[in-house]
Amino acid sequence: MNHTEFAISRFENRNGVTSWRVEGKFHGLRIRKNFKTREEAAAEQAALELKSLQIAAGLRPVMSSLSEDQVREAETLFRRVAGRSLPLSSYVDFALANYREPEKQKRLADAITEYVASKKHEHEQDLLSISQFLRIGRDLKRLQKHFPGASVADLSVQKLVGYFEHGRPALKTYTNRRGIVSTFLKFAFLRGWVAENPILKVPQQRIRRRRGMAATLSATQARELMEHMENYEGGRWVPYFALCLFAGIRPSVPHGEITKLKPEAIDLDAGVISVSAEVSKVREPRKVVIQPNLAAWPRAFGKTCTPAWHYLLSLPEIFPWVAEAFGSAMVFRECLCGHYLVLSWIEFLDFLRAGRVIEPNKGLHFDVPTLFFRPAECSRGVRRVLEDRPPLLALSSKFGVDAARQIAAWPEWVKVGFWWVSWALNHTYVDTSGNDALSHFAEDLHR
Repeated sequence: MNHTEFAISRFENRNGVTSWRVEGKFHGLRIRKNFKTREEAAAEQAALELKSLQIAAGLRPVMSSLSEDQVREAETLFRRVAGRSLPLSSYVDFALANYREPEKQKRLADAITEYVASKKHEHEQDLLSISQFLRIGRDLKRLQKHFPGASVADLSVQKLVGYFEHGRPALKTYTNRRGIVSTFLKFAFLRGWVAENPILKVPQQRIRRRRGMAATLSATQARELMEHMENYEGGRWVPYFALCLFAGIRPSVPHGEITKLKPEAIDLDAGVISVSAEVSKVREPRKVVIQPNLAAWPRAFGKTCTPAWHYLLSLPEIFPWVAEAFGSAMVFRECLCGHYLVLSWIEFLDFLRAGRVIEPNKGLHFDVPTLFFRPAECSRGVRRVLEDRPPLLALSSKFGVDAARQIAAWPEWVKVGFWWVSWALNHTYVDTSGNDALSHFAEDLHR
């Protein structure tokens, strides 16, 4: 770097006094100064040399109240923003608006605790479902574990994207994570824990809706499931699976619709299940029409009728004295079928006396279980009952139903009974022609 050198020389004045002269050119300007001592001249020489070097390096002497260290820091900052579009003051303003002192920053763990507490209050006010509340708690616990010791302000866009993409999740998982963290950061922003919500700059993943049908159980699979549940733990789970399978009640455990549905919500007479907003997953009430295959379970068989029926059939094997009392296990089962036949016959006569018409597609339900239609001993049981016709004829006369009407309506009654049995137990229609003795019972009685 070029600068002017200054020389010191001895100079004799006219009055005979000796002086020391500093002489040279200061960037084209001639400098010549006299001093009484050489030390003073040397000090001036050094000052001029330094000033010359500062000017050559772009330095300027400025009067300032800043200390030397502050001046040096200011010079460093101006060099760092050199070439940028905004002045240094703009960057200082941004830092003052966004920077949080460490003691004023909100720890992520504390922020999550406050947020979960607010969501718990919403749940208690019935504004948030229990499943969503638990999901929020699980996801934010995972967020806290991913950023241990961090503050809310530390959650930058880059860090959040890394968290959402951790483990290479599916698009749906990514979207779910982003959604929960988004509401949390909005909560933090409103409380001043962050100056800007970084989630706004986190890209959203677009999920293309798949066109197609959800996987469903086939009739065979449904049959196998319900047959298994009939004999599992005494059939106690049959109502649960029947409602979920045939009524579309969501089975999620332990907070699904099925766990909150009350018995009074099921109206068999009206054929409707009322799912209230408190029960519904989407917080909206709806009505579910009870289809025939669903109605067969609680009405035709009762909640625990099927296991009880199987137990009755197996009594001779469980208690040998039962077989001895009836002569054989087969005779016992014939009498059992005959007993339920008479009960069904009484219900049939009462149905006709009320002037009702048997229409299989109009939601006809039986109060007496028709499981006795199925055993092989049913036909022999019918014949045993017909061996003693007078009491049956007297019973028919007591109800005051015309014999011709009984003969015409009974086959339809049996057909409906077979329909319920086949749908409820096998989910496949069974032809009534396989039991002629049962189908012609009324005709044989009034012959």
